Amino acid sequence: MASMHLPLGLIFTNPPAAKGMTMSDDWTKRATNILRELHAAETELIGRGVILTNGKAGTVDHVFLDEVHGLRISIGGHDGKWPISTLKLLDSGFAR
Repeated sequence: MASMHLPLGLIFTNPPAAKGMTMSDDWTKRATNILRELHAAETELIGRGVILTNGKAGTVDHVFLDEVHGLRISIGGHDGKWPISTLKLLDSGFAR
């Protein structure tokens, strides 16, 4: 999961030029990869019980993409969104 915590600014800074690809193709490929990883995180996390480093606990309701923090999660019964890096413990049960 650590690789998904990169701020978007780091992902898009100075993209490498690919031979035979236009800048538009490169950006499309990058955007598609980001959305694929977001979907994978949603599949893995939504419905799972978690404990955050600040002691908040509950079930993951939503996964968000934040251009400053990378992935963020919201937990049922708690107001706010937390960076995925604050996840301390993930239950070993099955995702929905």
